[in-house]
Amino acid sequence: MRNLVLTRHSYARTECAQPSGPLSTNEHVLYAVGKNSVHAVDVGKGQAIAGVLLESPGAEAGEGSERGITGVSYVIDEEAVCVTTRDGEIVLLAEDGAAGSISQDRVESVGQLDTGIAASAWSPEQEVFAVVTFAPSVVLLSKHWLPIADIPLPLDGVEAVSEGEDRPPLSRLFASISWRGDGEYFAVSYTTHAPKDIQRMSYCTPGSEGARASAGACVQVFTRDGELHSTLQPACGRQVPVAWKPDGSSIAVVERSATGYSVGLYERNGLEHGSFALVHHSALQPHAPSSEATPAPTPTPTPAPTPTPTPAPTPT
Repeated sequence: MRNLVLTRHSYARTECAQPSGPLSTNEHVLYAVGKNSVHAVDVGKGQAIAGVLLESPGAEAGEGSERGITGVSYVIDEEAVCVTTRDGEIVLLAEDGAAGSISQDRVESVGQLDTGIAASAWSPEQEVFAVVTFAPSVVLLSKHWLPIADIPLPLDGVEAVSEGEDRPPLSRLFASISWRGDGEYFAVSYTTHAPKDIQRMSYCTPGSEGARASAGACVQVFTRDGELHSTLQPACGRQVPVAWKPDGSSIAVVERSATGYSVGLYERNGLEHGSFALVHHSALQPHAPSSEATPAPTPTPTPAPTPTPTPAPTPT
């Protein structure tokens, strides 16, 4: 991978629990996400320029409940921030002018899923919107918010709900979505176990399939049309974050064993491709690989100089 070089830095104070989010078309604006609020930050000036509080339906003005933001992305065609919440609402926050700021009066609700939303992500070309619900299921929507597919998910050894069968939504679900660079496939990682529970269960006996299957997140690969393509081999202590290398060569997941953390690499068909250990892992956070990520070039060895023979002296 290419080395990172710090060119400049700035600071901006916000009320965000998760100070990260998508960049807008304005290269100086970054959207930072809190539990139930979104803030526009001018990274050039190092200051927050606007903020929007997402209130629950029926809440008193100015009193936002802890809805919980489960996904955020910038939609270029709409020039708006797309936000999904735990209670199942899909919201667009339209930018106000060239400054890239957002305001409370430009909040538009474009959809509501009764089973809630645990995670969401747009395809790279922003034609398909993937959502993981607490049903649990994967819901695919077009960019015009029309339904494409609704795929039930199996969970912790329990078969997925068949069509027409009712099951109350889960009280909690941890999920992550990653699209392949060409948008033809996406991976979904999910579990009902909290990260701390996965850590406690991660020390399973090697080769114990029953323990391995229950001690980590399940990862499934789907086509953009919603067809199940494969399921990754179960792994002990697998965490929820998942990231697909843009060129499609491998899917990366974080796994924990008795010896520490490692990154497991899997092929699209679900088979393990390799892994490498993590030396520093005090605060693991999900990050997608850069679309510009390429292997570092292999240095070409410099050939040793060929010694020039010294001619023998000519006898007098």
